[in-house]
Amino acid sequence: NNFGGTPFGRECRGGFPAGQVSQETFEWWVEMVETNPDKIIVTVAHHSLFDTTSFSDFNGSSGDRTQNAPHGRHTWADARGGSFIYAIEGWTIDGLNGDQEFIGERTFGFKRYLEDNPGAIDLWLFGHTHFHQYPGKVFQGRADIEYRHGATFVNLGSVGIAHGPAALPFSRLLEFEEGSDRLRLRTYLHRDSLNGTQGFYDREEKIISLRTPFVAP
Repeated sequence: NNFGGTPFGRECRGGFPAGQVSQETFEWWVEMVETNPDKIIVTVAHHSLFDTTSFSDFNGSSGDRTQNAPHGRHTWADARGGSFIYAIEGWTIDGLNGDQEFIGERTFGFKRYLEDNPGAIDLWLFGHTHFHQYPGKVFQGRADIEYRHGATFVNLGSVGIAHGPAALPFSRLLEFEEGSDRLRLRTYLHRDSLNGTQGFYDREEKIISLRTPFVAP
């Protein structure tokens, strides 16, 4: 997120529009991935990564609010990179600093690492978007669950209905089975705002392949 300071690219506090993490956090993540190649690795973050799921493109926050643009457009950073991890230690994925000055192409980052090491993790779970559309809907060529860089990216959605435009609260249930390299992902709708449906939404059930069989700790 942006813990320890103001959101990236603006001086006011409040919210986490343009995602930023520290260099230390990124290096810790790389170390955890590389020292646990024999384990199922699940990354849980506030934001998604660029060009993975719905609303993870540049200017994704500048869209029509009825389509659930993730956050407000307070500054250039909010508008440009408000829907994914946009910066690491004040250096954006498109080479800008906090003053929107080009300082050069960045040579590292979560997405770059996964591109160079496909299959390094199993899952990337995130929220952030104040989900407004129904689960499974494709928007601008991407859905809320996508397979990218050898990993499955899952938008966990929103349970509440009062924060932002979210109108369809739902939860994800991840079912691991001892000795199996398959994960069952189910989506539970908390209200009947989708065609009178409430409960588990069978259309969004997924079977996800894991790099290694699950073993209970």
